[in-house]
Amino acid sequence: MAHPGKVIPKALRRTIYVGGAAATFTYARGEMIIGHRLPRKISPTRAVPEYALLVAAAVPALIAVGSLISTDALTKIVSLAILGIHAAFRMVVLAALRARGKGWKPSGEYRLGRWGPLGNVGALAYGIFAIVNISWPRTPGVPW
Repeated sequence: MAHPGKVIPKALRRTIYVGGAAATFTYARGEMIIGHRLPRKISPTRAVPEYALLVAAAVPALIAVGSLISTDALTKIVSLAILGIHAAFRMVVLAALRARGKGWKPSGEYRLGRWGPLGNVGALAYGIFAIVNISWPRTPGVPW
């Protein structure tokens, strides 16, 4: 497997790092994560959330160390992240379907009209299929 530093361009790595720090700071500021007191502090000298930046650097470092210890750790981490993304999208689709069931009518220029609920059901079904497909073990003989 290629080293991530060689595959992911430097600008993209920085964007991911800063995005992780911003998310950590935002969640800490809203007291939505454990240990929120330090990551929400802004450095008086540098005017940045230093602890949030430290967390954003430490988490990928721990994942990298874990992938050195276990040969399939990276695969498991990426698979779990992909499942989390699919689950998050399914929650949005389910919420839209529920809102439609309660009489909500979407606004905007692009609407499917009476076909909209069918589109929501199709998106939900596809997403559930994708989650099951990703979760299905690919090794013959492994119980599901």
